[in-house]
Amino acid sequence: MNAVFSAALLVAALAPWFEARAWGVPLGYVPLARMGRTFLSAGAVTLLAGGLAWLLLSQASVDLRATALAAGGVALCFGALVALASARRDRALRGLHVLTTQLGLPDRRDVAAARIEARPERGWLRAMHASTRC
Repeated sequence: MNAVFSAALLVAALAPWFEARAWGVPLGYVPLARMGRTFLSAGAVTLLAGGLAWLLLSQASVDLRATALAAGGVALCFGALVALASARRDRALRGLHVLTTQLGLPDRRDVAAARIEARPERGWLRAMHASTRC
């Protein structure tokens, strides 16, 4: 079971980074509450998948070490795929939301505004903003 716990810890530690990369924002801009939720949910899903794999393999009378390594591998693959799929869901909207919340902070305003302007999904926003200027 140590392999399953190690896989869960690895996936849970990388899940907030997956989200920040998929959303196109720096990791420091993602709220701590969101990072905590992502960490806990990715760890729980990975532990569940690994525990289920370990239970099924242990019933098949396989060597204990091979069972633990196989369950850890299944947990790592399944947990990473779920974390990546979760990060990609609504990524344009979530990334834009994180960036717009940073516009209110004086030390992050310029960087956030530059990242919003550089987003390719928001070409219509730049066109609308340009048409309203006098």
